[in-house]
Order: sequence, then C-alpha cells, then structure tokens
Amino acid sequence: LRGLNYFLVNYNRADIDLRKKQIYAGEILFFKAFFYFKMVKLFGEVPWYSKPLETNSEELYAPRTPRSELMDSVLYAINTAVQWLPEKGSEETDRINKDMALLLKARICLFEGTFRKYHTELGISGDKFLQEAANASDAVINSNHYSLWSTGKTNSDYHDLFVQNNYVGNPEIILWKKYVAGLLGQLVDQRGRLCD
Repeated sequence: LRGLNYFLVNYNRADIDLRKKQIYAGEILFFKAFFYFKMVKLFGEVPWYSKPLETNSEELYAPRTPRSELMDSVLYAINTAVQWLPEKGSEETDRINKDMALLLKARICLFEGTFRKYHTELGISGDKFLQEAANASDAVINSNHYSLWSTGKTNSDYHDLFVQNNYVGNPEIILWKKYVAGLLGQLVDQRGRLCD
C-alpha cells in the first residue's frame, strides 16, 4: 500500500504525456482498490490511507474508517481506474485494461452490495453498489470482446480451458497471469506433490 500511495502522490511530477501518466495511475488505482477489497473481505473496516506512511507515522494507529466512507473511497479508486485505463486491445502487452478494471469493479460492488443487503444493522443500503455491479457487468458483456472458448472437442474443452499456460487470444479470458516454470507458479510432480 505504501508503494501504491507513493506513486499516486508523486506521479504528476513526471515529465511525460498526461495520458501516459493517467494510464499508469489507473493501473495503480486498480491495485489499490484490489488491495482494499481483500482487506475489507478479511477484516471488515480498515483505515483508508491516501499518502505513503513511514514506520513511525502516527497514522499507522488510526482508527478504522467507517465502512460507507471506506467503500466509497474504494469505489472512487476503481471508477477512476476504469476511466483512465485503455480499451481492451490498445493496452501494452501484459498491462491492465478497462475491461479488467470493470471486472474488478463488478466483484467489489457485488460483494459490498450484498454485504449491506444482508447486514441491515449497518443502516446503509446496498442498492448503489448492486447497481454499480450490474452496470460494470453490462459494460463488459456489451463490449462483445468475449465469448466461450471452444475447440470443438466437447469432452475435453472445459478441462483444457483451466490447464493452459498461456491465454493470449483466448476469447473467454479477461484477466490472467502467465505462469513461467521456475519463476512464477508452482511445479507439481506426477503424484501431485509440490516441488521445491
């Protein structure tokens, strides 16, 4: 989080094209929203930090940010990411695009909307977040960028979809991580045991 906030506080100092800066900032906001999404799922309310902190910063002992303010900040971050990120196909190789941010926004908003719907003791409605989830999902669906992957082998296509090392050109995949043996991923022997 400190690294993300450090970038967000300082990126406008770079002497590069504004659009390029916004794309990089959009990626950082994507990861900041994702970071807070994971924290809220694990711990509930957590402090919202907008600047990089040091090990002796008093703000490290800040109280939890109220949930409505916290999740509005997360929503603002992911909305800005969606606005600034490039369209699918115009992003640089292995970089985040608008559809990926819309996918994350839909997940965040669906989680928060349903949490609020079933925790009425909070006294805050989940309708706004549920509508934002529907809008983000509709934007991805209506983009027509995706379709079910099929090679025509109905007995193996479903299995084969999940065992690929590279999803470039796969019409069903929105966001994926390339696994590289020995560098990124896990090696498993023939008996299913993790290798060192």
